Amino acid sequence: MDAPALGHPGRQQTALHSGMIRPARVVAVLAITLALAGCTAAVHTTSAAKPAPTHTLPAPTSLVPDLTKRSLALASAYAGGSELLVQAVDQKGEPVALADGQTRVVLSQTPPPGVRVQQNTTVNVVVGPAAKVKVPNLHGKHEADVPDLLAGSAFDYTFVNDADAINSDWHVVGQSPKAGTAVEPGTQIRLKVGAPQVVYKVFGNGSLALITWTGDTGNIGQAAGAHLPWSHSEGADGDFYSVSAQDDNGTSITCEIFNDGELVSKQTSTGRYTIAQCSN
Repeated sequence: MDAPALGHPGRQQTALHSGMIRPARVVAVLAITLALAGCTAAVHTTSAAKPAPTHTLPAPTSLVPDLTKRSLALASAYAGGSELLVQAVDQKGEPVALADGQTRVVLSQTPPPGVRVQQNTTVNVVVGPAAKVKVPNLHGKHEADVPDLLAGSAFDYTFVNDADAINSDWHVVGQSPKAGTAVEPGTQIRLKVGAPQVVYKVFGNGSLALITWTGDTGNIGQAAGAHLPWSHSEGADGDFYSVSAQDDNGTSITCEIFNDGELVSKQTSTGRYTIAQCSN
């Protein structure tokens, strides 16, 4: 029997080679795959190690108040209200205790007023002996104007009225210490405010008078045979006030006008049936 044909030796070898994976190619594919995996791992590792961003809040700040011309005690209180500290020296550079604050007045300061600094910053002040100062006259001043009138002065102030009772249209009707009193810098002025009033007063050595006055709205009032001493109040909403009084049975008569407790006009007249006239 004839042996089977084996075919063409060259064709068979080609077929075998085409159905095989060459070892060199396998190695190359594995090397590329491992290299790509390494790059991916490196990227992941780098991303994971990157720190998260942080946000730092700015430190709170305060505006440095004007401490000059104030007593050291008052300056320390003002600075404390702004979350600042105070350190004082005299004009020779010697430290001054805050306990001596009422007898010293601030001459200069560093940092200067109006500068914004971090809270708890120390304001360095130079102080000198406190000379006495005269209390200003605030009588009749508008309650809302008081802060501006005393700004930068050597005085503190407080309203003695119940805060809930204070009306923004009220005026100062009383103060303690009185205007013109010489006091230490930093003295607190106690102020009483109320609705403004004009008060007319008439008195004399007689017992009766004919009295005529002009009111806050320009109206004219009259009281014949008024018993002395006499007084009458009006709201202080007008611009002109006047009162005249003619004596009926005496020889001397006086009229007065008070605006918010302050005497603004006074006149005395003498003689039989004499007339006294007052106006603001």
